[in-house]
Amino acid sequence: FLIIYFYLKFLDKGKSIYIKGLIACFILAYLTAWQSFYLAILLLAHYLVFVYKEKKDRRLIIVLVSIQILFAFLHICYIYFIKGSLSDTINSIISRFGPNERHQFTWVKFLLLEINRTKILFTNIICISTLFYIIYLIFSKKRDRFLKENVNIIFFGLAMMNIFMFREGAWEHDYQLYYFLPFLAIASAKGLLLLINYLHNKRIFRIFATCFIVLFLIESYPNFMSLHSVKFEIDLKKANKINAITKPD
Repeated sequence: FLIIYFYLKFLDKGKSIYIKGLIACFILAYLTAWQSFYLAILLLAHYLVFVYKEKKDRRLIIVLVSIQILFAFLHICYIYFIKGSLSDTINSIISRFGPNERHQFTWVKFLLLEINRTKILFTNIICISTLFYIIYLIFSKKRDRFLKENVNIIFFGLAMMNIFMFREGAWEHDYQLYYFLPFLAIASAKGLLLLINYLHNKRIFRIFATCFIVLFLIESYPNFMSLHSVKFEIDLKKANKINAITKPD
C-alpha cells in the first residue's frame, strides 16, 4: 500500500522525494514477497498507458526498470550462492505455474472453481456492487479518464497475476483469493456510490437500500448464529485443549 501511495503522490506532485519513497518501499517489498516483482511491472504498464503521454516524465520509468533488473539479478545471485544451483528454483517455479496431472486441470474447471470460492468467501453485496462497478468501467464513455485516475486496476492486476502465474497454489488454496481484497473493497464501495448517484428517485433508492439491508441480514444471520451454536462451543473447547498441550517450536 505504501508503494501505491508514493506512486499516486508522484503522479500528483511530480516530486523526487516520492520516487525515493517508492524505491525504499520496493526494497522492503523485494525482500518480503514475490508479488513485488510483478507489482513493478503493473505500475510501469499503468504509467506508460495512462500517464506518460501527458507528463512525459521518464524518471519513474528509469527507476522501475532499473530496480526490477537489479533486484532480479541480486535474487538470482543469492539463490545461486546459497544452493550452488538454480535448478531447484526453476523446477519450483515451473511446478507452481500449472497444476500437476492429478488435478486434471482445465481452464473451465479452474475458472468455475474460483467463481464458486468467490461466492463462498465474499458476500453477495460485495460481488453485486463490484460487478456494477466493472460494468460501468467497461461501458463508461469516460473510460480512459476513469482508468487513468483509478489505481484500483493495479490491485486487480496484482491479484490476477498472482492467481494465473501460480495456478498450482490457487488451485489448492482458496486463500489465494484474498489478494483480491483491496480491489473488492474499493470496487464495491465505488459501485455502491455509483448506484446511489444513479438512483435519483428517492422512492427507488429506498427500495434499493432496503433490499441491500435485507440481503445483508439474510447472509449474516447464519454466521452470527453459528457463533452461539453448540458445535462452535465444542470446537472451541477442542481448540483450547490442543493449544494447551501443544508446545511452541
